[in-house]
Amino acid sequence: MSRSRPNLPALIGAGAAVLFGLSIVVVAGSYRLGTLLAMGPGFFPVLAGIALIVFGVCILVFERNVEMPVATAVPWRGIITIGGAILSFALLTERLGFVPAVFCAAFISGLADREFPLRHALVLASALTIGTWAIFGYGLGLQFEAFR
Repeated sequence: MSRSRPNLPALIGAGAAVLFGLSIVVVAGSYRLGTLLAMGPGFFPVLAGIALIVFGVCILVFERNVEMPVATAVPWRGIITIGGAILSFALLTERLGFVPAVFCAAFISGLADREFPLRHALVLASALTIGTWAIFGYGLGLQFEAFR
């Protein structure tokens, strides 16, 4: 039977989340909050800061003493592909437009797992691209260049 002990990485992360949330609330609290119907510039940041504090406290409470997992190898493939996906989106949005940038980022992200088939990554990227365009371009009416 393994003994539970403090999950130090979770506690450090939770503490950082609480401190970051507090700093957001302090800084954004100096802006006008407004009301629910007429939100001011500080409303959403304060709300996000409070949510971050709540999540951090929940982690502190529920992850205090858990069975620590055995350390495994660093997942370099996932780190590199997810980082590459974010970078590709940042670089391709201006050059090719929103739709190709989303497709490339989703496809590269799908390559993070060795066991995820290539055709599934293509289907995932296609569905995510159509969904994001439908939500942001059509549903919300945001003005962006789908293609350049």
